[in-house]
Amino acid sequence: MSESELEKIINELSTRCILNFDGKYLEMNEAVRRYFITTIKKEDNDSFHNTAAKYYQDKYEYELDLINKNPSIVAEFVHHLSMSEQIDKAKELKILIVEEIKPTARKLYRDKQYSKSFELYRLLQKIVPDDVEVLAYIGRCNARLGQWNSCDQAFESAIEVARKIGQQVWWLYRDWGHIKARYNYFDDAKDYFEKASYHRPDDPSIKSSLAYMHWRQDEHGLARDLFEEVLNDNPYHKYTLTFYSRFLSETGDYVNAKLLKERLNNLENDYEYRKPIEYDIDEDYDD
Repeated sequence: MSESELEKIINELSTRCILNFDGKYLEMNEAVRRYFITTIKKEDNDSFHNTAAKYYQDKYEYELDLINKNPSIVAEFVHHLSMSEQIDKAKELKILIVEEIKPTARKLYRDKQYSKSFELYRLLQKIVPDDVEVLAYIGRCNARLGQWNSCDQAFESAIEVARKIGQQVWWLYRDWGHIKARYNYFDDAKDYFEKASYHRPDDPSIKSSLAYMHWRQDEHGLARDLFEEVLNDNPYHKYTLTFYSRFLSETGDYVNAKLLKERLNNLENDYEYRKPIEYDIDEDYDD
């Protein structure tokens, strides 16, 4: 077969969505690929996954020096390594993937690119299905995208996994309540905050999340009291400084709002103030 004939066939298959071709790499369409994987005979399974692992290893190694990498390549590499029983190598790469992709996914979330962040977290879920943080972020992304049933399912899965592996769950209820309060699902939010508070009654992030909810419900007295209570015990709590200063500005107390904003700026510029709090609320400061 000549090169021109091969090119013609590839273009035809690409037009019919059977193959994907970007001018350099040739791949089978995902739906077609999944169909053929289900038809592979058991005795051919190892051979197929070994060949696929070698293919994705070549692509992975080619991308190592690139600034913009395609995370799906290393994910496919890990999948086929696992299926071909190269477990130790797959485990090593799983750790690498999580370390590489999580910061990018979090940054996309902070930058309000929720669809892209969601795609990366879904990819991570395939690699590390029992990662509680990943499941929680999938819930938060779904909420931001208006997919509330999927949001609830993700948080429920995160809580189930956390309990199974012996992790704390209170912060998951807090984050679930926080995102619900953001979108005025106040009854749900109150329920989740109560479940979080049961385990951590004095936690500043829960109290400030509750204060935020009271603010959104125009219960300004309750909001102010809770914000003040947190700042008395935790004068440099970032979430509280962020939202209490906004609350004060909105309610006309510009002098104190300015003081809190100055304290927040000092906090962000001087890491001496940054005493980390385990499971502190994060990433959802801006709307």
